[in-house]
Amino acid sequence: SNSSSTATTGSSNNPNHAQGTPGLILQDTFASVESTTASLVSQRVNAQKPEQLYKLLAKCLSIPMAEQTVERQELYNKAIQHLQSQPNASKWKNPTTFSTPLHVACRLIDVDQNQRSAKELCAVMDLLLQSYPEALQLKDASGNIPLHYAIAPSTLWMAGVAAVSASKSGEDMEL
Repeated sequence: SNSSSTATTGSSNNPNHAQGTPGLILQDTFASVESTTASLVSQRVNAQKPEQLYKLLAKCLSIPMAEQTVERQELYNKAIQHLQSQPNASKWKNPTTFSTPLHVACRLIDVDQNQRSAKELCAVMDLLLQSYPEALQLKDASGNIPLHYAIAPSTLWMAGVAAVSASKSGEDMEL
């Protein structure tokens, strides 16, 4: 008789039994589901194009060295924002050249030497190294680590720029 009165009145000694009015419980549950859904959608949108960072940096390579660096500066700023929101983008590898965003950024050192955009390139490289320091030791398809490109004069590798820009993963750049 005692157990039937507990069931009909809704009171219980069970600590897992939800307390409060059903409307508030439902409202809290709905808010929690809504928050989780928004988070998952945001993560999916951010993870859709892991190669985007690489493409931004490869686009910088396609800008002739003699031209103004304003466009390059803007691309670097986009790359910085991308890295701040998606640090794992630094781990993406080009499936053709096996180069990482750090390989590409190191190719840009000689291009941006003493230019206005050099400061932004340094910020990009700093974020790349913070988020994926292991990239320093990764070899690309030519057997080069990023340091090789950082110290080589650009004239030695400029012929390879066209290959990076035209590679399958660099086509149809959407910025």
